[in-house]
Amino acid sequence: MTDVVMSPAGGKPKPVRRDRRRSQRLIPKAWLKFPSSKAFSIVGRFANRNDLLIECTRCGAQQRSKVFTCRSGVPICQSCLKKKRSTIAQKAGLQFVEAVPGKPHYGRFLLTCGHQVQRQFEMIERMAAGKTGLRCETCHGAKERDEAMARGWSLLGDDPEGAPSYRLYQHDACGHQQRIARGNLQTGRFDCAHCGGGWSAKPSFIYVVRLIWDDLTLIKVGFSANPAIRFRQQLDLGSEVTVEFLRQEPLQKGRAAIRLEKAFHRRMAKDHPHARVPLEVFQGRIKVVSEIYWPEALKEIDQTLNALLRD
Repeated sequence: MTDVVMSPAGGKPKPVRRDRRRSQRLIPKAWLKFPSSKAFSIVGRFANRNDLLIECTRCGAQQRSKVFTCRSGVPICQSCLKKKRSTIAQKAGLQFVEAVPGKPHYGRFLLTCGHQVQRQFEMIERMAAGKTGLRCETCHGAKERDEAMARGWSLLGDDPEGAPSYRLYQHDACGHQQRIARGNLQTGRFDCAHCGGGWSAKPSFIYVVRLIWDDLTLIKVGFSANPAIRFRQQLDLGSEVTVEFLRQEPLQKGRAAIRLEKAFHRRMAKDHPHARVPLEVFQGRIKVVSEIYWPEALKEIDQTLNALLRD
């Protein structure tokens, strides 16, 4: 009679010839009725007594398992699991490499470009079902660097303010560093705020304006290079609307104006959310979709704008 015994260090099972009586003591009969017996057969025991060598009845692969695990439930066949993950990865257009140690929900996958990525198995399942996609961050980063180089800029990294559509670039000609929306960089709809001649390098204004209809009065805060001249045209206002400029704060560059305007609206949304007018109130009256305020909030508007101008 030949039984299988393994050393605590693992490795391949070492057959040891024993008599039938000794073999029966090694594998108690009660263990053969464990819940795991339908999926695994017990091949042998390890020298530490608490570990078993079990064999999957489906694929024939062997693996190590605790006696407690086999007694209380059915272990997962790692070979079958790997095959399942490989099949799902192939449907998603990837190649399964391995599970990530210490992260049971993550695996490493090989892309068609040759780079490896680490993703959740659940995401790969959604890819295989056609519900989502996956891009190679290495290739994508190289593409973004090439886009910047073609425009005479160098990509420095992600947006320091955390906007997902913006990146931080450096102008090769003058060394100026600037936040630019990637879409604008791709199309060339931008200029250097330091040495360029576009709107972002020219003087601009932050304005506060009162808009008066026969049945409604609203306040708008924005920025423009020529607010008094181009205001009606930009916002598509009819002649029936009375426009009263309450404040026009000059700034040296348009880029500073747009940053101040965005900071203003963020702070108002945080500190005075009820000051903002719902879209349905002014929809169809003015060519904007947000950031319109009630006239009762003029005091808060002035205080917020003054605080930002001091900063």
